[in-house]
Amino acid sequence: MDNAEASTPLPFQLLKLPAVALNQVVRMMHGSEIMKLSMCSHRLELFMKLWKYKLKRLEVHLKHESLNFKLTKACIVFRDRELKPHLEPVTKMSQLCGRLKENVCSTELVLFFSRETMFDLYYLVMSLFAPAAIQWVLNIEELPRETLLRYLDKGLSENCSEISIENGNLSIERLTELMDRIPVTKGLKVTSWIPSKFKHPNAFKYRTIWYEVAHWVTLDDLKSIRNADSVVLKWTSFDSKDLNEFLRYWVDCEEEMMKQLMFGIHKVIDKNILTDQLLVLGAKDGLLPHYHLKKINHKTGKIVVGRVEISYGIFMQLRTYDIDHCPRSLAILEEMEKEAALKK
Repeated sequence: MDNAEASTPLPFQLLKLPAVALNQVVRMMHGSEIMKLSMCSHRLELFMKLWKYKLKRLEVHLKHESLNFKLTKACIVFRDRELKPHLEPVTKMSQLCGRLKENVCSTELVLFFSRETMFDLYYLVMSLFAPAAIQWVLNIEELPRETLLRYLDKGLSENCSEISIENGNLSIERLTELMDRIPVTKGLKVTSWIPSKFKHPNAFKYRTIWYEVAHWVTLDDLKSIRNADSVVLKWTSFDSKDLNEFLRYWVDCEEEMMKQLMFGIHKVIDKNILTDQLLVLGAKDGLLPHYHLKKINHKTGKIVVGRVEISYGIFMQLRTYDIDHCPRSLAILEEMEKEAALKK
């Protein structure tokens, strides 16, 4: 044996490990590594299915010619190709091994699959993981109406936690049709363009809300939100006076509105107008100014502290915290309340 052969390390034989040790090794892998490992051996695939590895989040992107899975630190894409399409049923991960291409920018490509096999692939991948949240992403630029609705209904039947509509321009009729189908118990994210006259009774009832184009959103829409986890309105037609009116409404509202809110406006936020008639405690984290506000529900006696942050001059974020999270800020706010009451 020459020196080159002697220095070559032997392959690490995972299948010879005891099950407990194998489980610990695999738990240190990324999602895409687990998928590739399951392609190597049907026995390994059965282990992966038995253990079902936890993921914080899994994004499923459905396009006209591909099925993309965005995992925590990588992406795997099953892509349709006219050349040598895979037409027979896909029942195990080892069938995919010969179609796996090189990693490109943290993306694994698995080529030559027909659209008829896409959901077979979906079920194979999902059998390996136990994601805490599943987001289905539908590209309206690539999907015709019938396919879009079919994929949406499929995602809802698979108990996804959030629907994301991306790219292109939505008509009032198309977005209305989609919202009529999506239950308010789901999260909804829309990055597509939305007409300025759009209205829907469920638009602000979803568990999480994200509208990239939000010029159509009114203050009354904002004030109607209840029990949302998060709300993002990327570009609105609001000004500093509107933000102030909303904050004053939020402070006085006796109901839970949202845990966090972020929106942007086109003009620089005037901090004096923003905090007008509000009792606020101002501070800075580095260069970013922020303000604390106290909110009390007089029906239940529950107190929360709101933290308002301004970034890039045009974005405002409101986050809510229980009193245990920032007792010092709450104590100062209550002292400020007493001083304000004495001056009246």
